[in-house]
Amino acid sequence: WTPTFDQAQDYQLTFKVTDLDQSSAEETVLIKVTNTNRSPVLTKIEPKEGEIYSKEINIKYYAYDQDDDSLSLSIFYSDDSGNSWKKVANSIKINSGAGEYLWNLEKGNIKDGLNYRLKLTVTDRPEQSFNGFSQTALLTKDFTIGNVISTRERLEIKKDFVQISISEDTFTENTEKVKLIVSSYQELNEEKKEKINQAITNTKNLNIRVNSTCEFNLFTQTNSEYQGNFSKPVVIKIPYPENIILDDGTLLKPEAFKIYRLDPDKLTWNLVPYQAKDFLDKENKLIKASLNHFSIYALGYSSPEISLLSPTKDSLSDQVWIGKRTIKWRADDKDLDSLCINVEMSNNQGKSWRRINEIKEEVIHQVREEGSNEGEISIDTRNYLDGGYLIKLTVSDGYLKNFVVSSPFMIDNYDLIPANKWAMISIPRNTPPVVVGSVFNQIDPNNIKVYRWLESEEEDAITLKYRSAKEFYPGIGYWIKVSQDTPEIKCQVEGDFVDLNLPYVVSLISGWNQIGNPFPYPVDWNKVQVVYEDNKLSLSQAVKKGLLASLPWDSKDSFNPQAISILKPWHGCWIKAFSNCQIIIPNSPATDLPPSPMSISSLQGKDNWQIQLIATSKEHKDGNNYLGINTASCNDYDHQDLNEPPLVSPYLSLYFPHYEWKTNPGIYAFDTREPFKNFQSWNFVVSTDMPNEEITLSWENIDSVPTKYKIILHDGEKEIDLRTNKTLVFNSGKYGLKKSFTISIAINWYSETLKIKDLYNFPNPVTEGETTLVAEVYRPEEGVSVTYKIYSISGELITQGILEKGNPQKGNFNLSKEGTYFSTSWNCRNSAQKRVASGVYILIITAQCQNQKVSKSEKMAVVF
Repeated sequence: WTPTFDQAQDYQLTFKVTDLDQSSAEETVLIKVTNTNRSPVLTKIEPKEGEIYSKEINIKYYAYDQDDDSLSLSIFYSDDSGNSWKKVANSIKINSGAGEYLWNLEKGNIKDGLNYRLKLTVTDRPEQSFNGFSQTALLTKDFTIGNVISTRERLEIKKDFVQISISEDTFTENTEKVKLIVSSYQELNEEKKEKINQAITNTKNLNIRVNSTCEFNLFTQTNSEYQGNFSKPVVIKIPYPENIILDDGTLLKPEAFKIYRLDPDKLTWNLVPYQAKDFLDKENKLIKASLNHFSIYALGYSSPEISLLSPTKDSLSDQVWIGKRTIKWRADDKDLDSLCINVEMSNNQGKSWRRINEIKEEVIHQVREEGSNEGEISIDTRNYLDGGYLIKLTVSDGYLKNFVVSSPFMIDNYDLIPANKWAMISIPRNTPPVVVGSVFNQIDPNNIKVYRWLESEEEDAITLKYRSAKEFYPGIGYWIKVSQDTPEIKCQVEGDFVDLNLPYVVSLISGWNQIGNPFPYPVDWNKVQVVYEDNKLSLSQAVKKGLLASLPWDSKDSFNPQAISILKPWHGCWIKAFSNCQIIIPNSPATDLPPSPMSISSLQGKDNWQIQLIATSKEHKDGNNYLGINTASCNDYDHQDLNEPPLVSPYLSLYFPHYEWKTNPGIYAFDTREPFKNFQSWNFVVSTDMPNEEITLSWENIDSVPTKYKIILHDGEKEIDLRTNKTLVFNSGKYGLKKSFTISIAINWYSETLKIKDLYNFPNPVTEGETTLVAEVYRPEEGVSVTYKIYSISGELITQGILEKGNPQKGNFNLSKEGTYFSTSWNCRNSAQKRVASGVYILIITAQCQNQKVSKSEKMAVVF
């Protein structure tokens, strides 16, 4: 029973037990339910962070209340990163579960192209005034507003214009409100007149704010007096350049009003340039101006359009950029206006933008009525730091703007490798084969060392032999060491990618192999396929078949190799193969974060656990070492075990030696065993060739081991409890060291909670006047006592006594680790030594030691 908020009061709770003979016993207790209230939960929210929206947002959410209380939703937005909030909707009643709210952006003060933050709050019982009981859950998301301006169809059709004339008399008589009389151009037919008049009708009440002093009202009237007759001067009034807002929320600029002059001979209208200041006096007050053969046109207009042709999200080659790249777009404008295009880049997910280095000003794009309206510009990505980017193209026709944002892409021209120490790298380039000297063309070749592993000359995993390499090939790892005064070296390579539309095949030979990611983006190792004897297998199938190890070792940092499940570009890796085979590296980019090595080892199940061992020195770390048990493992080699990779000097290594294994003997970083009952031990070695180095041995995840086990580290004669200690520090000595340790894990007999594991009597039912009472007490401490009490079904105490160690069914008492047996006999008599009647009786056994006491009961039948 989970009480609700309204059920807060005192209750009498009655427990009643009835047997087959309809005899019953009951007991009543008083319970108090306080009016606690659990918080509602808000688990999902859209819009998605970083998305760009225009005109409206369909806000989606998922909310529920843990007490099934009624809910209300409030929505707010912020344009200053959450420092202040403006209300969108307040206290809307909602149902539990998924819901939606449509937010019309045109009705709010939402500005084009800015970043906004959205906040949702869900409140339970908002109508209640209980102090502290009205709970609120909230989520916030960031989003960006695109073009929210309402676009309108142009009121001109080719050379047919809507003519707006101004009455001179009206102007001179009323300086505060000037009536604009609208007439259709003479050549318009009735159909076009009707269409234009309807468009004007839809936009009447055109309010032009001029320092809040003057207002123009637009009426759908015709007046033939001024139609085609411009021989007399016309006094006009030009608005000061402030915002002009239609009643539908459309934002206009003063440039949307254009002045045309009528050519009496050609009967054509020519645009006359002007500036608003031409019609203002020194005090910025409006003045009259007399012009011959002029008229004013209020032009309807449409927003320009722009789309990105390259880069695209569907092309893998557009997701990673090297060298010079071309940005292509298509821009259109229904009004055939000349467009300006601004190209910007962002390296922080669109939080800020800056114009790209190659473009000093906006690009002019001339729109054509027919044919392609595509444009392009080239940039040199080598002028930018490697990393993730977005591109934004903003197009403007002088009145309205629009923009488009690319999908994320990477710039990957180079990699940084540490100087003066070994690093395993791989070059994600294809043609031609990359010459080693070209990668570091400003460094003396004598200061560069590059080697490949020679498997046929392997002696052991620490003493290595290599062959020198002169060229880099994709999919292959190389040890490289550059002697230089700087801490890092830029590794920059010209060349093309491999075919990004196809997976890449790398051949492995039995033993250790140096491999690399041939693609310029991360790849999921778990999606690798294996070809063996013309059969294509998934990675998990190949691992279970014993063809190769489950994980590669990323060794770009030779001082800290990592077992990984994501192949990174430029990083070289070790992979152990147990048979000659081929791996097929997928060409699709990795989409998920890599799991930790612990999760890769399949810790599902309550009986599985792992301990992590970490060896560290001043600069080195060997931290991917795990011992543990798994229900899918055995005590010999299995696919849960992972070999320790080869290292180069100077090195620090922690490994589990298993030269005794029948399958794949060697040294291992992961040593997973099958579950054990009472005791198990692991031997491991810490080895280094660095003299006089302080080494720290530490351990993590001890709490994953059940508390019934005691975990001891044996360092010679010294024993260290891993539950109460965190580290062990020692020195490598004058010549380095190779030091052995043992971890033993055994049942801690006196640490487990006292339990009565089993309870019974035999025979049951009792038919001959005597029965034996037996209790199995689990993990008792020294000095445990076990007693019994027998009650009638009505609760009357019949008799009581003590159980002694021993199990009559098994001879002497059992000393097994499963538990200890206690027993006694009962002669079916009460404490007054009177024989009990036939019926059902309750047996209660109690086990008690110094600081623990437990009881357990069962029914037994007596039949005479």
